[in-house]
Amino acid sequence: MIKAKFEKNRRLRCPAAQRELQQLGERIRINRKNRKWTLESLASRCGCSVPTLRDLEMGKDSVSLRTLIAVLWCLNKHKDLADVCEKPYVELMKDDPFKIMDDYVEE
Repeated sequence: MIKAKFEKNRRLRCPAAQRELQQLGERIRINRKNRKWTLESLASRCGCSVPTLRDLEMGKDSVSLRTLIAVLWCLNKHKDLADVCEKPYVELMKDDPFKIMDDYVEE
């Protein structure tokens, strides 16, 4: 198993994981541009700032999971998370992408 290492400032140092984040950011940027949305319009739709959205599109690991899910939800790509989530998480996300962040408590 490959373990990702973090520096003191908690930034990801694993090159493979960083490449994946950059590719994800690029795919998000392409999806946004295909819809002819500006950074400002997508940021407004998903409730984040333009600099945060720009960081996400650049593949920076400082962007929160909550922001990533909100952006995927706005781009109608949140269903792809079903491939990586267990069923309880997927069921929660069908109705509200933020419920997973706010209310879900594993027992």
